Amino acid sequence: MTTPPLADPPSSLATALNGRPDFLVRLGLLIPCSVEDVEAAYRDAAKQAHPDRGGTVAEFVQLEADYQAALEYARIYTNRRAWLAANIERYAAQQELIAEIERRGGTVETHRPAWIAREIGEDFAQVVDTITAVRLTGPEVGLADVRYIASHRELLGGLHRLDLSDSLVDLHAVRRLAAFPTLHELDLRGTYAGNRTAAVLAEMPALRRANVSDTFVTWRGVWQLRRRRPDMEVITQCDEQRGTAGTKRGYRWLMRLLTAYVVVLVLGTHFPGEPEIARHVRWPGADKVVHFAVYCGLASLMAFALSWRCTDRQSQTGLSAAWYAGIAVFVAAFGAVDELTQPWTGRERDFNDWLADVAGMALGLISFAAIMLYRRQRQRLKCPPQLGGTP
Repeated sequence: MTTPPLADPPSSLATALNGRPDFLVRLGLLIPCSVEDVEAAYRDAAKQAHPDRGGTVAEFVQLEADYQAALEYARIYTNRRAWLAANIERYAAQQELIAEIERRGGTVETHRPAWIAREIGEDFAQVVDTITAVRLTGPEVGLADVRYIASHRELLGGLHRLDLSDSLVDLHAVRRLAAFPTLHELDLRGTYAGNRTAAVLAEMPALRRANVSDTFVTWRGVWQLRRRRPDMEVITQCDEQRGTAGTKRGYRWLMRLLTAYVVVLVLGTHFPGEPEIARHVRWPGADKVVHFAVYCGLASLMAFALSWRCTDRQSQTGLSAAWYAGIAVFVAAFGAVDELTQPWTGRERDFNDWLADVAGMALGLISFAAIMLYRRQRQRLKCPPQLGGTP
C-alpha cells in the first residue's frame, strides 16, 4: 500500500503542555501510545473523514499522513533498534531509485520530518526521508521511464509533484501514474497528452494541479476535465513556446494545407467545360496521370496530418493498420463521390478516372509507410533502449 509522506507539524499547532506533535493531537492520542492505539484511533477517524462517509479528499489525505506519522512515532518509542533496522533496507532501495532517476537525467526532492530529527538526531533521521517530487523531462523520456517509476511505487508513496514536461509521454504513460494516489501536481506541458489523457487525469482523486499547456488537449478536453473536476487547477497557457510547440504548429499548417488541397481538387474537377490538360496534351491518358498524381498527394498528405495528430503514440512514427484502412476507404469514397457529381457541372464521369484515383491513393500510402519505416530505423539507431527500463 502506498503511503503519504510523514506529517511535519508546524510548531504553532503543537501542544505546549505535553509536547505532543499535532498529528497525535488530531488523532486524539496521548503519550505514551502504542501501534495498536494508533490503529484504533485511525479506524475511528476514518469513519468520518473517508469521502464515502461524507468527508473530503483533503481531509482523508491529511488523516493518512497523520496515521503514518503516528505509526512511526509509536514504533520509535516501542523499539528504536528494530525501527531503525526496518527502515535502513527501505532507505538503501530508495537511494538506488534516486540514483537511477538521476542517471536518466532527472532530479529528486525529498522531505524529512523535523520531529523525527529532533527525537533521534539528524544521522538516523535520514532513513525516513521521503521522495516528494520528481522531475524527469526532455525528449529522451518516454513510456519506459514512467514504467520504471511506477514499478517502484512502494518507494514513492509520498510523491506529490511530478514533472514530465517536454517529453514523449502520452496516454499510455499517464495511465501508469494512477499508481500514485497521493500525486497532487502533474506537469505535462510540451508532451503528447490528448483528450483521452484528460479523462485519465479526471480519475486521479488527489490531483489538484495539472499543466496541459502546449499539448494536444483541445478546448473540449479541458472543458470536460474542469467539469468533472472543479477542484482541480488546469493550466492551459504558458509564457513561452516549449516542447512540441513546433510539432503542433506543423500539424496546424498541415491541416490548412490539406483543406486548401481538397478545395482546389473539388473546384478543379467540377469546373464547367473541358479540362485544360485535354486541350493542350494530345496523349489520351494524360488526365489519368493527373488523377493518379493528385490522389497520391491527397492520401500521403492526409496520412502525414493524421500521424502528427495521433496523440497516443510516443512520436510521429507512423499510423496503425486501422488508420491506413480508414484513409484508404475515405479517399476511395471521396474519389467516387467526386466522379459521380461531375455531371452536375457538365463534366463526364469516368470509371477509369476513379481507378487512377485509387492507384494514386495506394502509392501515396505506400510512400508514407516507407518514410515512417525509415524514420523508425533512424530513431532506433539514435536512441537505443535505456538500461534499467522496462522494454
